[in-house]
Amino acid sequence: MSLYGFLVYFFLFFSLAVEILTEYLNWRKMPEILPPEFSGLMGEEEYRKNKSYNNDRARFSVLISLVSTIVLVLFISLRGFPFLDDFVRSFGYGEILTGLLFYGFILAAMTLLQLPASIYSTFFLEARYGLNRTTVKTFIFDKIKGILLTILLGGPLVASALWFFGAFPADGWLYAWGFFSVVSFVLGYLAPVLFLPLFNKFEPLKNDELVRDISQYAEKEKFRLKGIFTMDGSRRSTRLNAFFTGFGNLKRIVLYDTLVEKLSPQEILSVLAHEMGHYRKKHILIHQGQSLIASFLMFFILSIFIRDPELFAVFSMDHISIYAGFLFFSFLYSPIELVLSVAGNYLSRVHEYQADRYAAETIGTSDHLISALKKLSVNNLSRLVPSSLDVFFHYSHPPLFSRINALRR
Repeated sequence: MSLYGFLVYFFLFFSLAVEILTEYLNWRKMPEILPPEFSGLMGEEEYRKNKSYNNDRARFSVLISLVSTIVLVLFISLRGFPFLDDFVRSFGYGEILTGLLFYGFILAAMTLLQLPASIYSTFFLEARYGLNRTTVKTFIFDKIKGILLTILLGGPLVASALWFFGAFPADGWLYAWGFFSVVSFVLGYLAPVLFLPLFNKFEPLKNDELVRDISQYAEKEKFRLKGIFTMDGSRRSTRLNAFFTGFGNLKRIVLYDTLVEKLSPQEILSVLAHEMGHYRKKHILIHQGQSLIASFLMFFILSIFIRDPELFAVFSMDHISIYAGFLFFSFLYSPIELVLSVAGNYLSRVHEYQADRYAAETIGTSDHLISALKKLSVNNLSRLVPSSLDVFFHYSHPPLFSRINALRR
């Protein structure tokens, strides 16, 4: 086996092993009895429900990862990629259209393979614990709209990348990176008005008292808002959430209707103050800069390996092509992507602490944010005490008790 082959297979099984170990440590660390911090918010029965949900979700996640890894290894070993490549080449189209067909069939296969897991997670696992409100009709239309958006947006982007790398063999990676960076910024700017309304209904917040409090706080902090909206999150789930979206003059506050229902006005204001803190501390700009650097590194390394015969040999390919090179490089890039993800998650956790502190200082107390975080965790059945390994690899937000302790300090 070549070095490339060893790296590809090693990391596939390494990722699976990390997930299994992480979930085992999560199970070991889960407190047997309800932590005193939550004695006023949930009873022992609700805590047993929380533990049961997180254990069931962990087992299901490990099962899906195990099956996915086995299917992928079998597909590679049984020459699935060269079979698909020969099939799409038989149509006699050029490199770009052939590449789009190649990815189209992969997308279709992945959608079909993931559909049973998605159905079980939504209508059985989440529903069993009272988290799901998605109807069959909404589920089907969400899937259709997601596929159409992937085709309408992803198709031209893939075609553009194939064209850049084909037309400019030496510098195509740099042009592609610049193009993708611009498109990413434009899509982020337009998402609140073009894409989000395709999936959810947005209405101006009707609670006059809450609107007044938020507006006064935003004015005090010299934070310009386009509007304060509620989103019909209850159509799909009972989970609570709130977020900022958009840039510049399109900045919007969006509250899940479930959040407005379950949290007090002071708690909602503290959550939004936390989100404002991300803007005030320039976290959004830092994240964009981090993404630009990561994508620059990815495109540069991609340009080195995209036509490497040894990489194609790992997947038993008879032909070297740019479109297949994109996909095969993703296997080789996974270790670097993991390192960048771990570093990015660490930086994100630092930013969450900073935003929490900003909210506490500008509101004048940390009590409301602490109570809001507790209610979010209880209602969403969040894991209360994750393992350190899980936090290290996967958490973009600090664990709940770490945030509470930092706020109290």
